[in-house]
Amino acid sequence: MSKFTPGPWSAKVDETATIRDAQDNQIGIMTHLKTKFGGRRDSDEVAANTRLAADAPALLGALKLVVAQFDREATLYRMMNAEEKEQPAAILQARALIAKHGGGV
Repeated sequence: MSKFTPGPWSAKVDETATIRDAQDNQIGIMTHLKTKFGGRRDSDEVAANTRLAADAPALLGALKLVVAQFDREATLYRMMNAEEKEQPAAILQARALIAKHGGGV
């Protein structure tokens, strides 16, 4: 798997909607195209999608922090209780996304 461009990323929305790396190089562009049936996304939706995509490295970092905190607390819990609980679905989903996009915690 290829590594992604390190963050932070930013969104620049003017005539076009682009995602930029820390050196202001364009690494992505959002379009107004909507579906195979035609139509266009409105500018507010394109801007929102661009901002969300630009936050991807920060969101991945936040997921890693959440999983690491869960692991620390789960370790303490196991030390105090013999019974081990299943991991919450949200933690399992976070682990899957982290593995897909940037390695484990």
